[in-house]
Amino acid sequence: MVEGNIGKFKLSDIFTPYLGFRDQANELFDRFIGYDAIVVDFDGVMAVDYAFTHQYVRNEYAIMLPVKRINVAKALMPMFGIVDNNMKVDGEFKRIDELKRTGDLTRIEDALGAVGYRFVRELVVMGVLTAHQNR
Repeated sequence: MVEGNIGKFKLSDIFTPYLGFRDQANELFDRFIGYDAIVVDFDGVMAVDYAFTHQYVRNEYAIMLPVKRINVAKALMPMFGIVDNNMKVDGEFKRIDELKRTGDLTRIEDALGAVGYRFVRELVVMGVLTAHQNR
């Protein structure tokens, strides 16, 4: 894990033990701006829905920060496996990689959703990424 300003987020303290909405994942990732690395603590989380898990994995993969998941119950792991597999089959990881490589902000909101767009836009403002406008 990276040294520096590390954000630690316990999901059951922020939300509820049952995570079922994309907005919950987006709200969580909105809190990550300003940190050098992130630790997401799943202690106390009893269930995750496909919608939350899919958005969480998309956001986690899209951001340019190290994110470490801790205390993920064995009962939650199958949902992460299903989402990872579907994203590989659908080519979603490749599309995100391409957007991260090119910094194409004209398409990134469609591919990553609003939180991904906001996060990447913040990286452009900070000078970490360069915006390439393909029109």
